[in-house]
Amino acid sequence: MDQLESILTLMKLPGVGPARLRRAITALSEAQVPIEEAFTENGRRLLTNMGLSASSRQSGAGTIAERLRRDGVSCFVSPFHDLTLPAFVRAHLPPVLFVRGPSELLSARSVGFCGSRSATERGLGVAADIAEQVAMEKLNVVSGGAKGVDVTAHRTALSRSGTTTVVLAEGILEYRMRQDLRDVFDPTRTLLVSEFFPDDRWMAGRAMQRNRTICALSRALVLIEARSTGGTFAAGEAALAMGVPLFTADYSSQHESNDGNRILLERGAVRLRQSRSTGRANLVHLLELVRQRESDTNTPAMSVSGSEQQDLFHR
Repeated sequence: MDQLESILTLMKLPGVGPARLRRAITALSEAQVPIEEAFTENGRRLLTNMGLSASSRQSGAGTIAERLRRDGVSCFVSPFHDLTLPAFVRAHLPPVLFVRGPSELLSARSVGFCGSRSATERGLGVAADIAEQVAMEKLNVVSGGAKGVDVTAHRTALSRSGTTTVVLAEGILEYRMRQDLRDVFDPTRTLLVSEFFPDDRWMAGRAMQRNRTICALSRALVLIEARSTGGTFAAGEAALAMGVPLFTADYSSQHESNDGNRILLERGAVRLRQSRSTGRANLVHLLELVRQRESDTNTPAMSVSGSEQQDLFHR
């Protein structure tokens, strides 16, 4: 059994979730048992001592592994020694990542986007404006591939010759590209990432979980139109908890579709402002933070001020 098949088999052991999978990988490493030997006598003994039923492993890993190889999917395992990653990214990623596309984007300077699937036209316009500016700065755009804000960010980056990372809420073999991305898709500039078993279906809980991975891969997170509950708001909370600078808009007109923005601003998010001279989102401080976090991932969020700025959603 090779490393890929062993990882797939570990993921399917009864009772194994991300935390137990990470502990199993760590225990194997500390015992100097290669992952591909996880189900030899020594490996099974170690897993059994951890309370894992290594003898009851499910079959089918070989078939899934073959499909992954055929589709050009790579598998990276914590602590990701085969990737050049900033310490912050390495510390917050899930234990296993399946990727298809240019894997160097995992370590790229990136800005994450999260927002409502039913964002207003103004919200989508702001997302497109920011994603365009980010792409023009040669920064990678990270989002979750959902309709609304996510697709707007991905599409804008690709249409401006930029790069983008799509973090999936399903297994990588289950991903089907949205129609509104197909005409701009470029496999050399698009990275697909999934932390889930390759044939897992989309689930709301997985979407919430993958939002933390978006945060982990981002030097800053832009949040558009969050309600006070739900996945977008939870992504903002995760960013703040993880120390990822969070940027969001302050709406002059509060209603249910954006009341989460105000709450997150009260908790430490940085207000997005609009430049009076250009009419576009002012990203000076966001871009400064992204560059600073390249060497110091603990840099606190910076405030935004200045007479040449106004509220992004003033009207």
